[in-house]
Amino acid sequence: MFSKGKLGGRGEYPAMIKIYYCPFFWNKDKTPSEEVLKRLNKEEPGKSIVYISPSGRKAAEVKSSFSGACKNWEFYSLDRFVNKVLTGADIGRYVDDKLKLILVTEILSSDKKHDTLFNRSPGTVNVLVELLTDLKNYGYGEDTAGLKTKLETLLVSSERVAERAGFAVDILERYREAVKKLGFKDDIDRLALAGEILLKQKPVYDILVLDGFFDVTTKQKEFFSAFIKSSPETVLLHYEEDIEDIKNIRSDFLDFARTLGKTGIIKIEREAKLRNLSAQKVTRALSMEAEVSGIARSILGLKKNGSGYNDILVTFPSMFAYLPYVERIFAKYKIPYSTSVDKPYLSLPQLIPVSLLLRCVLEDLPRRVVVDLLASPHLLAFNRVSRELVSPASRKAGITGGLEQWSELKERIQNEEPDYFEKNGRNIKLLQEDLEKVFLALSGINKPLSLLEFTGKLRKALTMLKYSIEEESINEGFYGLFTGMEKMLKVFDGKKNKPEANARLFLNILEKSYHKTENVDPEAVRVLGVLDTRGLSSNYLFFGGLSDGDFPLKPKQEMIIPDKARKELGLVHFLRRIELQRLHFYRLLQAPKTEVYLSYPVQKDDKLVIASNFLPEEGKVPAEIKTAVPVTSEELQLEEGKKEGLTGFYFESAEFKDKEKAGNFIRSVFSENMEISVTAIDRYLECPFIFYLERVLGLEILEEPKFEIESAKIGTILHNVMEGAFSPGKKDPARLKEKITRSVETELKKTPLHDFWKDHIRKRVETLLKNILKQEGILITKYPKVYSVEKKGRFKLGNTGAWVKGRIDRVDCNEKEFAVLDYKSGSGAKKYYEKTLKGRSVQLALYARMVAGENGGVLVPAGLCVYDLKIGKARLIPEEKVNGIYEESLVTAERAVRSILNGDFPKNDKTSSSCWYCPYEAVCKKS
Repeated sequence: MFSKGKLGGRGEYPAMIKIYYCPFFWNKDKTPSEEVLKRLNKEEPGKSIVYISPSGRKAAEVKSSFSGACKNWEFYSLDRFVNKVLTGADIGRYVDDKLKLILVTEILSSDKKHDTLFNRSPGTVNVLVELLTDLKNYGYGEDTAGLKTKLETLLVSSERVAERAGFAVDILERYREAVKKLGFKDDIDRLALAGEILLKQKPVYDILVLDGFFDVTTKQKEFFSAFIKSSPETVLLHYEEDIEDIKNIRSDFLDFARTLGKTGIIKIEREAKLRNLSAQKVTRALSMEAEVSGIARSILGLKKNGSGYNDILVTFPSMFAYLPYVERIFAKYKIPYSTSVDKPYLSLPQLIPVSLLLRCVLEDLPRRVVVDLLASPHLLAFNRVSRELVSPASRKAGITGGLEQWSELKERIQNEEPDYFEKNGRNIKLLQEDLEKVFLALSGINKPLSLLEFTGKLRKALTMLKYSIEEESINEGFYGLFTGMEKMLKVFDGKKNKPEANARLFLNILEKSYHKTENVDPEAVRVLGVLDTRGLSSNYLFFGGLSDGDFPLKPKQEMIIPDKARKELGLVHFLRRIELQRLHFYRLLQAPKTEVYLSYPVQKDDKLVIASNFLPEEGKVPAEIKTAVPVTSEELQLEEGKKEGLTGFYFESAEFKDKEKAGNFIRSVFSENMEISVTAIDRYLECPFIFYLERVLGLEILEEPKFEIESAKIGTILHNVMEGAFSPGKKDPARLKEKITRSVETELKKTPLHDFWKDHIRKRVETLLKNILKQEGILITKYPKVYSVEKKGRFKLGNTGAWVKGRIDRVDCNEKEFAVLDYKSGSGAKKYYEKTLKGRSVQLALYARMVAGENGGVLVPAGLCVYDLKIGKARLIPEEKVNGIYEESLVTAERAVRSILNGDFPKNDKTSSSCWYCPYEAVCKKS
């Protein structure tokens, strides 16, 4: 490409620049890039060409159109061309983003004058790294004194902001000094060196083609200036359309190129009509999952109609967020795809053990983290038994976290679960030995160390646990990180940090260090980020994720240099970013030859989102919902089941084929006398499907052991306190306070709780006491006696053959009437009251029926009360509604029990509030 020897300057190469004005899309046969290169080949046959575009994917696709005919042409992305120029040069080690993070962190640590303005949190370090990169890119790295003067003028109205900006420039100076001392080079240094080499070497190509450059930094302009000056002939491809929304967005690169020499303008006219944005359909999906599934189905439809997978391009503004959905859903639909995305090391499965080890330092060995650490297939120091046993054993031991608890694992199980220990004692010993390996590995990094020392100790800890990465590229990148850090950190004094600070910094480095995941298949669907799609040809484009905040991006508060000052300095600012995103949007809209499919999700990360304001208002409507044709093996099987009369995909109302067999099965679930509890009936009324999962299948949600006392435990204690404070007979309001206080102490004596929690319960009752006494004063006026406390009851439910049973917290009465009181200590007391009022809960009414049946009609039900022990409030159902609720409850209960015995377990007809946080969401297709 180049030969040695100094050029004769601009006189030797007059740098004639041809500028082709191109539409975003030309016609169905050729792209503008292909048309220009064919013209060059025809007009100047035999000449060699070096073609460069911002995107490597674009360069590769253009190359594929000319690889056979033009063997002396070369195609590059800008990055790869710079690497080519630097081949053989003394460039030192490359300073990527992760090494920049380390440098800036150490600079902040080594100078206490920054403490009042900048902390060393990951967020602050990230912002500083971005700012330093911007300042260097726009030519302020060499003239920091001039930059300080400009900032003082621009920020004169805010002394504090000016001081922060000045210190940021100091950090830039320290950064440049450190990089120079190490002999390292970052992207900007490499670009500058490549420009110097271009000016010193004589090119052996005839034509330079620069395709699609639009927004360039000062340092890139310097590079292109050297490049164009050293080229015999230069051709630029500039893309623009006569579209009102984007015609005033100017190209920095075009304006700059015109200053370099003579220019000739050649316009390529559009041969196809502009695509009208307002005519485009926009699909509004319920979620990201539904959006990607819809895209996959549409792709299969196009394939069925004869389109090739390689005719299809898919893009999302937030590519990293959507990629997991694409990987899973496209595989499910057997759609081949190629992609290129930079994944943070922290997101790679192979690096999970490293992050888990660091979290053990940060969070003091939390149970879930240690379980995952021992189960990792990348840590070969642990035996199979330990991997399988650590989760159930730690649960049995009640471990929540902490070195002390883990060290007592064996003794805890031996004391708490002697039968389990007797059965698994030998394996528990093996598990304890493997846990000791973890403790030993952590002991090296869980103490004050400099970052250099921490890096070495972490490497040693991973070696001790036999950490293994099979993928060679990931392994080289990760351990290359250690090598680069160790060399770089030797420049600094090495201030000792707390172990948590070191762990947090290393996690931040892993989050900001990227591994390129690339899969290139010329016959597959291309799934690329928005910028990677620039200039690519396709018949069909699926542009998803068009939600406000992602595209266009949401404004952010600049921490150091305000946006207005950034604009004055010539840095990229927020409004310019929005302009460029708008340009990319319209460019993509016009690029496909046949059709564009636009979409966005209405919900993301459990939050509602709105459509991008780039979309037309009339397009922001739900797309027509069509019945999806089954295509995956799972869907086909479900469809076949429906044809045979079976239920499936949406869990519609189901029914056992053999009613008698079903009835016998359900009866066996309950007691010999076929009893069903009042709470079970209420559970069925809330959701029959959940009743089926819990009562018939016997499923349960496993809860993680927690440090705090469970709310259910507090509720039980409060129930028992109220039980101890009341007894059948005439009420004695004068002694009620004393009885409740004494009942608390009696209950706490027999409850094995830490003193902290006992004090917590005492204070809680003390807070409630005033409200409880007030409520009891109201109740005693109508019901001066206590009829029963914690009374069991049962009655036969009509002709169902079932006995309904229950335990009633308390019944108050007078000479003719009684009231049923049900204690509730959780957050659902108000909801329980409202459901009773609306007849959706029959618990209180069925309790009342038990009492009425027992006393033979001497007392009649007059009161139904939900006693909220969380706030000390008794909620009474209005008397005029009690009788109706009482009578209707029997009909509702009979209907529910008959449905249970028939095997009818449908889901709720409509999504209820209980669906929002349902623990069975994963097995309910409705959710």
